[in-house]
Amino acid sequence: MVELKDYVLADNARLIGEQSLSESLQGIFIGTNKYLFFVPVNTTEDIRKTRKGKPVEPTFFFKGKPVSEVIHDFVNRRGVSVAELEDFLRKKIKKEIPKSQCCIINDIEQFKVYSTWWGSGVLINSGKGKAGWKPFVSRFKSAKKNVKGFYQGHTKLVR
Repeated sequence: MVELKDYVLADNARLIGEQSLSESLQGIFIGTNKYLFFVPVNTTEDIRKTRKGKPVEPTFFFKGKPVSEVIHDFVNRRGVSVAELEDFLRKKIKKEIPKSQCCIINDIEQFKVYSTWWGSGVLINSGKGKAGWKPFVSRFKSAKKNVKGFYQGHTKLVR
């Protein structure tokens, strides 16, 4: 697998809580041509509890290891295919970390990737009901251009 060709990965992404901002999760965004994934690493509450200057301890683990380490190790492993990555995230990670999110791109009407000086993220439009656009993930930080570039030309992407 080759990053930015087969998949895109952004650390420090944020999933906004449905009830309130205090339910937000910080984690990793992984995108392929078929799926959008968000895997939480920390809760906003745990980040706030950490004193300035001290590293934030991970909240979510996969088989005893911090989930961010597991994902980075998996994508850097030789010989792993995109299908294996997608299955790993959809089945194994989702089973152990239920707060993980997976969006099948073919199941949505369209999506937007925005990357501006004031923010970045992915909005999805399921086309069902009056819900319209809703955020999937926000804040890619330094990876925002990579995420936007990866999805450039995708058939479901709206500019």
